[in-house]
Amino acid sequence: FFFLMIRRPPRSTQSRSSAASDVYKRQVSTQSTWGEPEAATHEEKPAEIPIVEEAAPVQEKIEIVTTAPVQQVVVTEPELMKEGDAVIVYEEVSRMDLIRLKLGAQLSNKYGTFRHEDFIGRPFGSKITSKNGRGFIYALKPTATLITASIPHRTQILYDGDIATILLQLDVQPGATVLESGTGSGSLSFGIASAVGTKGKLVTYEFNKERAEKARELFACLLYTSDAADDLLCVDLGGRRIIKKK
Repeated sequence: FFFLMIRRPPRSTQSRSSAASDVYKRQVSTQSTWGEPEAATHEEKPAEIPIVEEAAPVQEKIEIVTTAPVQQVVVTEPELMKEGDAVIVYEEVSRMDLIRLKLGAQLSNKYGTFRHEDFIGRPFGSKITSKNGRGFIYALKPTATLITASIPHRTQILYDGDIATILLQLDVQPGATVLESGTGSGSLSFGIASAVGTKGKLVTYEFNKERAEKARELFACLLYTSDAADDLLCVDLGGRRIIKKK
């Protein structure tokens, strides 16, 4: 028997990666000998694009300074009643009277007797006690509403809702001049006079003598003088109607 022994060369300690690298280098050197351009030994990196950061918006600081209005508390003294003032005597909801204060005069009703001296010097809205101390009333300042509730009904009168509607529809303003036909009990007349104020004027006509005199007394009591009532109230005693014919 023969034994054939084959001795193999020792394995190279060079790794596969280094061997592949040597082969690549030899291929490159071979190509360069034939005049061909040498291969790039490294890849070109793309040009870097500069990053421009956006500027942050400028925030303007706006200061708003508010000055709160100073609230002034005005303390006014209450209006005191004096001789000659017109006063609404409030007895109950359905009973109110209009009087004019006069020294030495008295008011008598079912609640007792009230001296006018007890009114004078006290503010409007005061509670007035009778002479015997058992009854009492309230002394109120006259207004258009209270006048309507306190005047005697010599004719059918207009109340607050009707008067307000008429003043609104006529656009009655301070300083206006209003002509009224038919004074009647004076409820609407006093409402108009209150609306036009001291700079305005109301001319009202009444043909009935008795109603005209009562209306004059009412306005004299409220306006303090009979002359002012005469300027306000015009009386037509004839009661004639004037019709213009064509």
